[in-house]
Amino acid sequence: SNVCNFDDTPLESWLQSKRDDDTEEESILDYEYNILRIAAEYQSELERRNSVDFDDLLLLAVRLLRYSDFALERYQNLWHHILVDEFQDTNAAQFEIVRLLANKKNNVFVVGDANQAIYGFRGAVYENLHKFDSVFHPVHLVNLKQNYRSTQAILDSAFSIIKNIGQSPN
Repeated sequence: SNVCNFDDTPLESWLQSKRDDDTEEESILDYEYNILRIAAEYQSELERRNSVDFDDLLLLAVRLLRYSDFALERYQNLWHHILVDEFQDTNAAQFEIVRLLANKKNNVFVVGDANQAIYGFRGAVYENLHKFDSVFHPVHLVNLKQNYRSTQAILDSAFSIIKNIGQSPN
């Protein structure tokens, strides 16, 4: 399956197994351990304050839709069409939410351009565009050839930059 598993995993035991693994350099291992320890402390503080962050909201939505047939059916029936703009900037949880909501009617409209993916640093995966047609089918693809937001000089400059880094603007 190309769908991620969002169920809880025991972070502390995983951290300890990483510490016990002698195959990695100790400095990298210490760095990873500290990052994960800080992340665990951050999550503990959120729980202590009875709070969630944006990623938690997405994961909670995925869990709700996966494990509550009532909630899934309610929201699948509430929205007959789903539109996602900037689809290249969606992450795995957002893709899963769209997949779950659209499963009943499969009326999904997305707009995206892999060449404009800018949120990889926060977990966005432009590959969601490429796997769209394998999850939501049948698909009708419309390539927009006219750009109404930028002048030709700006587009030419952008295409030359993209070409120089080995990507195609099409």
